[in-house]
Amino acid sequence: MKARTISVIALLAVLCIASFVLWNFTNVAAKSANSSDSLTAVDNGAKDIKAQGALKEELPASGTIELCEAVLPENTITDAEIQQRGPQSLHWINELYQGSEGHLFIKGLDFRDNYRVEDSAFAYLKRFSDTLKAQGTQLVILLLPPRAMVYHASLEGIYDYPLEAALENYKANLEKVRSVGIVSPDLSLPFLELVKEHEVYFKRDHHWTPEAAQVAATALAEALQDNETYLALPKTAHQTSLEKVATLDDSTYMLRVEAVCEMAIAAEDVNVYKTEAVESDSDLSSALFNDDSIPVVVAGTSHSAKPIFNVDGFLAEALSAKVLNLSRESGGQFAGLTQYLPDETVRETISENNILIWEREFAGSFWNAFIPDMRQLIPSIHGKCSDDDAVAIRTVEATGGKILDLAVPPGISGSDFYLAADVADLSIQRPGVYFRYSSGAEERLPLGNPVVRPEHFFMELLGSDAGQLEFVRVDFPKDVFGEISLRICKAS
Repeated sequence: MKARTISVIALLAVLCIASFVLWNFTNVAAKSANSSDSLTAVDNGAKDIKAQGALKEELPASGTIELCEAVLPENTITDAEIQQRGPQSLHWINELYQGSEGHLFIKGLDFRDNYRVEDSAFAYLKRFSDTLKAQGTQLVILLLPPRAMVYHASLEGIYDYPLEAALENYKANLEKVRSVGIVSPDLSLPFLELVKEHEVYFKRDHHWTPEAAQVAATALAEALQDNETYLALPKTAHQTSLEKVATLDDSTYMLRVEAVCEMAIAAEDVNVYKTEAVESDSDLSSALFNDDSIPVVVAGTSHSAKPIFNVDGFLAEALSAKVLNLSRESGGQFAGLTQYLPDETVRETISENNILIWEREFAGSFWNAFIPDMRQLIPSIHGKCSDDDAVAIRTVEATGGKILDLAVPPGISGSDFYLAADVADLSIQRPGVYFRYSSGAEERLPLGNPVVRPEHFFMELLGSDAGQLEFVRVDFPKDVFGEISLRICKAS
């Protein structure tokens, strides 16, 4: 009996040792694979790459924060463990690098030095701008330079950032955007000047500082000084003053360090500015033709959405115009646009001729993956057609139903046609649409945006090469109640 017990114990010991060896080998191999793939994954398939930086073999931690071992590259803490230790938003931050003066950088995202433009996606961007312009809207893109471009000196000895090539690529991107009638100011040189005296991006948060937002607003005003749409807008003078110094809470990079390292780090300070309208002679003259409509809308990312950055205030002062800020946090670069354009009630408050400012980060290039977003934005400019103008329509009172089919007549083909789906139940988030065409093409696409729940959802059909539309189905992710309407409209 004792011999059998000893044999069992010995066998278990051998199995434990073997399991440990196998686990250690697998973990080392996984770390090796991750360390070699994580940087190149950002740039696979990119076009127009002029240069690409390189990481040093040894990565010293310097500056005011000594990062714990878990945060340094090749850490052994998984995304699942990170999520358990901190906010859910931490999972997208995979690796942090520390430069001098305590600046933190995300591998890949902050080190961006090139942009990716795919012709088919850019064609949609052009149509988006053209459709807006036909309705009196001048599109502006505020393209934020990447963090490493501004703080390239902070990366010395850590990452060889190709500054000259990055600047060339950034400017080439601007020129391409401008070639289709979009206004896009160069923020690279103003930011490189600002950083000599003030922070452009926070050290431990990925957002820009209010001072950077103010510089961007000034650059935009200079880019618009000869623009016909801007010159025709009613002007309202504004003045900005420093109100107080506050603490920047919930810094994105700092949250991860605190959660993973289980340590507390002092928050950064932020200057809080306040902008107010002031009366001037130009205001009195413009009042003759000015009503309460708003001539400028900004629909960007969290850089513009956070009130503490005073983005709409700086824009109002620089442009001498009233500004409506519809930017969104945590919804990506399209969330603000997806909230604004389908909202008929809000758009009724906007001047007939107006400016739409789309603030977006440099890392967000023009990829084919963005085409479904553009296919939603373009028809949302046209809006929902009337019952009489719809080429196909079905309206039902839903009492828990999830699927709604729409039979369509023959002859519907091309991107001039689009689906408009209305829901009374605003708790609905991202219904899915299924299109089937006579060519045999089929597609299933989500409608809307994860953080936006509009009353109206839109999706443009594929081009005429796909053939005639044969069938449409909309699937709702939960039981819906109230009126649901599906219609096929034709762009006027």
